[in-house]
Amino acid sequence: MMFFYAPQGPFVLLAIGIFMGLTSGLAFAATFRRLAAAWLRTEARDPAALRSLPEVWLPFIGMASGACAFLGASLQVFSFTPKWAFLCSVPVTVGGTLAVWWQFGIVLRQIQRGGVAAIDLSSLE
Repeated sequence: MMFFYAPQGPFVLLAIGIFMGLTSGLAFAATFRRLAAAWLRTEARDPAALRSLPEVWLPFIGMASGACAFLGASLQVFSFTPKWAFLCSVPVTVGGTLAVWWQFGIVLRQIQRGGVAAIDLSSLE
């Protein structure tokens, strides 16, 4: 069993993962608000055009990378070797990222068909 001490542990990687995820998430939110406002004013409202912009997917990749680094470092804290920690965290992160990106496309298509009112959040109660 491996025990980490403060200078040896993956705590810097934990902090970097959190920092990457938070800053990329804030960049994604701000960029998406700005681009979505312009996108909603257009007639075409093509979801593929919005999702293909580097301003949208680049911060999204940053969030996923931060989550992967955080998850891998977290597993190392709980005595996984770095190899096994990242062999576990990469597929989980890629799967989760692809699922969220797919759902993001579904939401954009709903908005395309019926505007923002098409998203019925009260059904989640």
